[in-house]
Amino acid sequence: MIKGVISILCTPFDRSETVDFASLRHLVRWQLERGVSGVAALGIFGEVAKLTDRERDEVVAQVVDTVAGRVPVVVGTGHLSTRVACEQSRRAKALGADGVMVIPSRNCGPWPLLVEYYRRVADAAGCPVIVQDEPTTSGVILGADTLCRLAEEVEPVVAVKLEEAPTVPKVTAILERRPQLAVLGGNGGVFFLEELERGAVGTMTGFAFPEALVAVWQAFTAGERERARDLFERMVPMARYENQAGIALSLRKEILRLRGAIVDGRVRSPAPALDAVTLQEVGTQVERMVRKLDEMVPAGGDTTRPT
Repeated sequence: MIKGVISILCTPFDRSETVDFASLRHLVRWQLERGVSGVAALGIFGEVAKLTDRERDEVVAQVVDTVAGRVPVVVGTGHLSTRVACEQSRRAKALGADGVMVIPSRNCGPWPLLVEYYRRVADAAGCPVIVQDEPTTSGVILGADTLCRLAEEVEPVVAVKLEEAPTVPKVTAILERRPQLAVLGGNGGVFFLEELERGAVGTMTGFAFPEALVAVWQAFTAGERERARDLFERMVPMARYENQAGIALSLRKEILRLRGAIVDGRVRSPAPALDAVTLQEVGTQVERMVRKLDEMVPAGGDTTRPT
């Protein structure tokens, strides 16, 4: 289940900031058409902290229904409260999730609290658990040894999504101790190739050009390492641009809008708006990347808008 390019879905909103479920379903189909290995709902990119419980359930239900078993569906269920994280994990599994991605609670600093948190969440979920190592959001530093110990102590922990920089040496540190643990990259795919070269089995990211990541993954796993590097180097400028701190979410949603994946690129408030110059700049960047896609993958320039 845990390998390849797993796209993290945004949550589309309309002009009134209501969840646009028609656009969400189109986004899922759009991702599948681009060859992703799986999709992840309710991640940080999915603005999960800004959704009501009812919206969360409906998003998961719509994603699972649209995927219809074609690829695995992972759902983010981490929470400040262990009890709430357990309940959200149970709900995700009941709604059809194949696995859960769990960011640690900010209160999970000491080891006993950390292992208790993940053990209880894993028991509640009853499905594979991916640990999201993202200290910027969680405030919890998870070293390589800690992540390996956690996988040893909590059997359902089958994978780790690394987002603590630098991720590349951390892949090696984990796999030297626990080679059976699946390691995934993130951070917009900026170090995707280097992570693969160190032994990562894929990436989980909201990068708005998933077919570029898929092309790199396919070339790398086919043993075409030079082609994989060439493809990767073509996508890096866009990944770097899109991954700007503070406005990355707004940039990605606007890019997805320009590419026809969603109808509206707005972020649920409060959120910083993109200024007029940046909006023009985004359009230019997308045009450049689409031209690159025409050389990288078949039909890369598809910008059909959702209906």
